[in-house]
Amino acid sequence: MHKKYAITEHEDKDGTLRYFVMQTNSRKRFGDCEGYSADRTEAQKILGLARGLERERQKELAKRRAEQRERFESYRAETRSQIEVGSILYTSWGYDQTNVEFYQVVDTYGKWGVVLRQICAETVKATSPDSARIRPVPDSWATRAVHDPDQPRYEGDTRGRWTGDEPKPAIRKTVGACGVKIHSSATAYPAGDREDFHSSSGH
Repeated sequence: MHKKYAITEHEDKDGTLRYFVMQTNSRKRFGDCEGYSADRTEAQKILGLARGLERERQKELAKRRAEQRERFESYRAETRSQIEVGSILYTSWGYDQTNVEFYQVVDTYGKWGVVLRQICAETVKATSPDSARIRPVPDSWATRAVHDPDQPRYEGDTRGRWTGDEPKPAIRKTVGACGVKIHSSATAYPAGDREDFHSSSGH
């Protein structure tokens, strides 16, 4: 937030006028007692000091933002260089479990845009009743159940009877600094040369 300062007057009980340098967009006094003066000329000096310090603060903030943006764009470009049509991305997320999902890049657009389709996984080795090492199966498109609401399973059923499966639709996403955000809980990262991934359903 850009801090703005101005001089405000206050009259004491004895009629003496006192001047404060206040931050107008928060009503905070500049420098606490340093912003208090009984002389308007002195208050003007303090006002100039406050505004000068704020200009320096804004310059430093702008410099930091530029550096952060430069780092972000550098990381983003590095991530984008690892993603092309046919690339496999993976997610790994969950609270008391490890959900691993795989996506295949089927198209790109613009500088940062990618079109993804979720693909199936196969088990490499079961490591426990609730976990396994899995790997992606390229070009094996994941499906979702299709329900017909005109065929209710019971009275009041709005979802309807299962009528089969269909491929999950492609999704359009944007490459970020570290990967591709799929939803609020999952980001997809380039799988690279990794052969398998740990997946656990929890307990």
